[in-house]
Amino acid sequence: MKSIASLLLIVACSAIAQVPRPDHIVIVIEENHDRSQIIQSYINGVEQAPYIDSLAADIGPSGHTADFTRSFDTGHGYPSQPNYLQFYSGDNQGCTDDYFPIAGSPFITANLARELLNTGLTFVAYSENRLGQGYVARHDPSRNWEGNGQNQIPPSTHADFSAFPSNFSQLPAVSYVIPTVMHDMHSPPPPPQPDLRVPTGDQWLRDHMDAYVQWCKTHNSLFILTFDEGHSGDGPICTLIIGEKIQGGQYAEAARNGIDHYSVLRTIEDAYGLPHAGPAITGLPAPTPAPIAIDNIWRGGLPTPTPTPTASPGQCVVPNLVGLIANKTRAPWKAAGFSSKVQISGHPNGRVILQSIPAGTHADCDSTVMTVTTN
Repeated sequence: MKSIASLLLIVACSAIAQVPRPDHIVIVIEENHDRSQIIQSYINGVEQAPYIDSLAADIGPSGHTADFTRSFDTGHGYPSQPNYLQFYSGDNQGCTDDYFPIAGSPFITANLARELLNTGLTFVAYSENRLGQGYVARHDPSRNWEGNGQNQIPPSTHADFSAFPSNFSQLPAVSYVIPTVMHDMHSPPPPPQPDLRVPTGDQWLRDHMDAYVQWCKTHNSLFILTFDEGHSGDGPICTLIIGEKIQGGQYAEAARNGIDHYSVLRTIEDAYGLPHAGPAITGLPAPTPAPIAIDNIWRGGLPTPTPTPTASPGQCVVPNLVGLIANKTRAPWKAAGFSSKVQISGHPNGRVILQSIPAGTHADCDSTVMTVTTN
């Protein structure tokens, strides 16, 4: 007769979905549109999102896009910020509005970046024009955990989008890419200009993300595109998951009554064997079953991930310094193991917009000299 402990172990293990482990995941969250306003949407005969439509069309037997026809937000009437927090941490942290800073932050609760860091993996949120025009903190959820306390994350987990590597094998395990409100379909232009939010955001994705999207289809990696919330409710919203191990198709997820932000978060966590952040359940009505991670879209067996390279003896891994105040870069430089000083080109109180050695590079711990350029 099995003991109660062994039975509990069986139940706990059965709640972990079989999700293949990717080498990299890149996440883009767009703003405030229903699926019907994005997928095959035409206004006056003009296709609104031809690039996203092309991604969603890759659903044949050899396709690499999972297009979820019943995907929902988790805010249930709340504005943007709670949805971003729920996607990132499994909980809205008591936030029901778009004000920043949020009361009680920086939080000490479980979150995706801290889970990754605790297991030796990496996370960076890349924001277009970070802290400049068009950047809004409510769309940058991990920023609410920046600090040195319990479950908090270092400043090196945030960077300007200009630091997004062109060699995609150098990406962190999980990356957020956060467009400005001019490019995430959020802000309409002032009248009488036409409302081109969707075409503008769609073109930004094509221009800035397509190279990675095509690469991920042959390099055991994923691209996740979703929306924070629908135009007039919880959705359905457009959610696409694209990658080498995705079996192309449209997925209604009828047996689980659709997916939501929590489902995608749990999928990422299960892919890397992480604990589950937050007390959140699906947020969708019954009969949604557990586990809520998405486990039915994967092609073939589980892939063998590419090993993460380790530095040779005497070498250290260059940290990301872009986005930091220049005179605050010495601490993460030293923490990475380098003994030399950081040279500053520009005002010491300016933010770093360029570093002379790319983040992730292996370099000699003693002789390497880093120069950072400020704005």
